[in-house]
Amino acid sequence: MSAATGPPWKIDHMPESATPAPIDRKLLEPSLAELREAYTLPGVCYTSPELFAWEMRNFFDASWVCLGRSNDLLPIGGRKAIRAGRGSILLNRDATGRLQCFHNICRHRGHELLPVGGAANGALIECPYHGWTYRGDGSLKSAPNLGYRPGFAVEDHGLVPVRTEEWEGWLFANVSADAETLAVYIGNLAEIMSAWAPRDFVEVSRLDYVVAANW
Repeated sequence: MSAATGPPWKIDHMPESATPAPIDRKLLEPSLAELREAYTLPGVCYTSPELFAWEMRNFFDASWVCLGRSNDLLPIGGRKAIRAGRGSILLNRDATGRLQCFHNICRHRGHELLPVGGAANGALIECPYHGWTYRGDGSLKSAPNLGYRPGFAVEDHGLVPVRTEEWEGWLFANVSADAETLAVYIGNLAEIMSAWAPRDFVEVSRLDYVVAANW
């Protein structure tokens, strides 16, 4: 999209189930202007509980969320749990360096495999509740104290993978698994960013801070 017709990049698609955002459209008009004339979002976008809940449903759950730079997320043999929408994702990098993402839920009783922000290492992923263990690829290895269960198929009880795609070195996840492709979501951002060669970015420092906002 050219500058003469509006913003150089925008998401002009929403999930079919999306409801209108609970905010006066007029408050957003300054943010939807051409890039060099646009302003940041109004303050209510960062403090409204209703708008936050709407964003969780329609963006963070139903669309794509950036998890970070793929190469920087985990060391070999490491794993950690991160927040994604209203749920959480378990990231795991196996001994070969392959990074995989699963819903952070044990297939037995739905317990968290790791608390959000928690980290661990080792070849096996173990649930702290009843000790079910999974291999790095998510397949079920053992189910202690389960006993004999007619019809129980080990291959049907592995961890549930999260839909992921990579763009220019960043890893994105779609926890609902039914969003448009990442290419549709990204639009022409690659064209705009090409001069900065984003695939070659390297993290050299990090700044963490807390603000009084909903996300």
